[in-house]
Amino acid sequence: MYRIGRAPEITGLGFNPMRDYELAARREGYARLFRQKNIDYARRYANGPKSLAADARGLSPEFEQLRIILRFARDNGLSVKLLIYPYHVDLLEILRLSGLETAYGSWKGQLAQVVAEERAAGTQVELWDFSGPSG
Repeated sequence: MYRIGRAPEITGLGFNPMRDYELAARREGYARLFRQKNIDYARRYANGPKSLAADARGLSPEFEQLRIILRFARDNGLSVKLLIYPYHVDLLEILRLSGLETAYGSWKGQLAQVVAEERAAGTQVELWDFSGPSG
């Protein structure tokens, strides 16, 4: 059994409360943790692809998988709530500096397109976007 604060822990609902960071935050401080994570993101995104892989219709295989899930929900009378994670403004800036801002916007647009089409077909689906900076 994991001790709280010492290792990752998944709740019964599948949520990881990230308690493994508590010890590091106490030892090193949150500013250092954020700085290191930002450096890791910047390195990863600087050399990665700058566009979404898409088929002839402009959708990636992952969006086709989402359609399958949404159709299953519709066929079984289920409602679905999708959300775009509330990214820290630092990460949004790293995306911009890495040349990924357009690809990120395209991904969000394609997601909204799939949701709109599935809603028109009768799927009970909502999309909430928490990704923009707020103040």
